[in-house]
Amino acid sequence: MAAVVGSTSGSAPQPVPPRRGTCHAIRRGELQEGDGVSAVGDLDQALAQVVDRITAALGLLTAAQDACDEAGEVLGFALEGTADPVALEVLAAVEPTSDELIHAYQAATCVIELITTYRRGLEVQQAVDKTPRSVAHPSTAGRIPTDAAHDRRWVEQIRKRLPRWEGGQTTGFGYDRDGTEFRITSGREDISESARLTLHNSDRFTPHSDRGAPTMITHVETKYAQMMREAGQTYGVIVLNNAVCNMDTGCGAAVRAILPLGSVLVVWQPGATKPIEINGEARP
Repeated sequence: MAAVVGSTSGSAPQPVPPRRGTCHAIRRGELQEGDGVSAVGDLDQALAQVVDRITAALGLLTAAQDACDEAGEVLGFALEGTADPVALEVLAAVEPTSDELIHAYQAATCVIELITTYRRGLEVQQAVDKTPRSVAHPSTAGRIPTDAAHDRRWVEQIRKRLPRWEGGQTTGFGYDRDGTEFRITSGREDISESARLTLHNSDRFTPHSDRGAPTMITHVETKYAQMMREAGQTYGVIVLNNAVCNMDTGCGAAVRAILPLGSVLVVWQPGATKPIEINGEARP
């Protein structure tokens, strides 16, 4: 039943139609002032959950393809030279199945990219503008950090809280989807050892030298990428007070090798007007 509100002008009360679904309201442009931030934020969160589920499915597809390829090799060896029609039919089915799994993986990756692009256009930045200025960072306004990842105004506020880099330790603030802030400094600690093991076992990372652990395991970006990996976090933002050491062979390469496919770390360097996006390449 429709609700009824009183009129301040003395006219008869006017019925208020039942509230429609968020997606329907966005599509029809019927959101009232103040509704938009909440509705668009809800939609963005729902899309983020879809990305998380697809990312999990990518891991299953990878495992299935590896098993299929392994089975094909075993069967090919065991049935080599056979003329049995049933055996030949089984062998013939293995390769198309593997191809279908590859195509499914590629399609899922494209869906993630499309959703990520769409989310950037949702303009949840409205919520940042409504955040009280006394708040240290806008985590209380919902999923602001990742939604504002490309907003220079938000980044400038974060930069003001970072210590000036004078040749010592690098400091950065990392953010997850819920707005949780992590203060990270360069230097060796437990997470550095975890990053070293990940890179050591990675087929996507080639160290410069075989003399000890790569130096970038002590760097802020690498440590935060390892934190994301361990937490199952697929999207993160980090604001630094020092430049990324090297995108091709340094921290950029390390972050790509640590983060799984479908994961993204947005990195803001000092003075930059645009962030660097580092996409994960590790197979789950």
